[in-house]
Amino acid sequence: YREIYDLLGGDYAIVADDRTQFSSVKREGDKIGYHNDGIVKWAGVFYQIEHKDNFISTFLNISASNSAYKRIDYFRKKDLVLPDTTIREALGTHLYFGEYISDTVTVNGVDYTVNSREAVAASTDWKWIKGLTVKSGANINLDDRNNIFFNVGYISKAPRFNNIYYYDNSLFRDIKNEEVKAAELGYSYRSSIFSANLNSYYTIWENKPANGGVSILIDDETYRGNINGMNALHQGVEVDFAYRVLHNLSLEGLVSLGDWRWTSSDTVRFLDDNNNPVIDEEGEEVIAAFDAEGVFVGDAAQTQFGLSIRYEPINNSYLKLRGTYFDNYYADFDPLSLNGENSGRQSWKIPAYNLIDFHAGYSFKIFKETKMSLTFSILNLFNEVYISDAQNNDTYNAISSDFDAKSAGVFFGLGRRFNLSAKFTF
Repeated sequence: YREIYDLLGGDYAIVADDRTQFSSVKREGDKIGYHNDGIVKWAGVFYQIEHKDNFISTFLNISASNSAYKRIDYFRKKDLVLPDTTIREALGTHLYFGEYISDTVTVNGVDYTVNSREAVAASTDWKWIKGLTVKSGANINLDDRNNIFFNVGYISKAPRFNNIYYYDNSLFRDIKNEEVKAAELGYSYRSSIFSANLNSYYTIWENKPANGGVSILIDDETYRGNINGMNALHQGVEVDFAYRVLHNLSLEGLVSLGDWRWTSSDTVRFLDDNNNPVIDEEGEEVIAAFDAEGVFVGDAAQTQFGLSIRYEPINNSYLKLRGTYFDNYYADFDPLSLNGENSGRQSWKIPAYNLIDFHAGYSFKIFKETKMSLTFSILNLFNEVYISDAQNNDTYNAISSDFDAKSAGVFFGLGRRFNLSAKFTF
């Protein structure tokens, strides 16, 4: 929900978002805009078998899950729940000569209003979706310092909550699981002064839906759905290392180079509540085409470089300076915008940025078996101004759709901030 916390000198605001309210006058502390809960129940089982000796270690993991989703909206009209039936969103309030009065529903000669105990917040049914995971891998010790490893896996993943129910409690049509097929190959080196890991990955991600799905408007009615054929290929290499320069001075670094692209061009079909194709006024089935093949996956930096230096001036203390560089970061986008002359067009690329963090810590004993650890951090030490998230051709904030900076809706990252913590161990 959203909440009024400062009226900027005003006494109240006039807001009419709540369809069960008896007054549109809102003061500080009142909820506005939206007010809902998303409830998820999850149950799972797993089985794992392992083998380990001095040369090789292997494992096989199989797990299954069942997830249930339910949405409750406190700003929509209330459901009327009776012993033998439920009438969805039947009871709210409406204006009558300038005043809010309750709706009245009569069932079997009994009148019910928004204040009746049978009137409960509008909620959906439980939507159950099963999932499955199969993973296997092995690590081979070449000698005391060198080892290689590989992992393979398959995941059938239930969609995110935002791809199950829409903001009006309606259920998305044609919901299907995301499927992930992945392979990983790596090498590690260990010694007393230097260690490093090299890892490569190749992941096929199928049925990866756009966050919140897609929608079209036909005859003033909105139809929503997921794009189940939207697939992506994630591949890349990652390197991290640690080097002890002196007994109290060490360097750590990382490199992550990714190439994440969509591999799909498809046609989206929209279904009605009876699972039938949506037909327009000319009797034609409503479809929407898109072409995202070769378009970079948005909402994550695909290139990262990091370096940190850690110095221990006295026993049980440390000072650490860490810098991370982010690049090849593309704005998220609506797949249906990639059609016609915009087929395969790249989203706006967020400017690269670098963040520096400072950390310090000290641990000491209070009693024989009692220890206190103090840590202090300055995040974004130089107060870097950067964009942390963006939506391409954002219809809420931009007036153009040119796949560029002026057409994007953005969120700026957090500025300099401080963190102090204490940990007591006994």
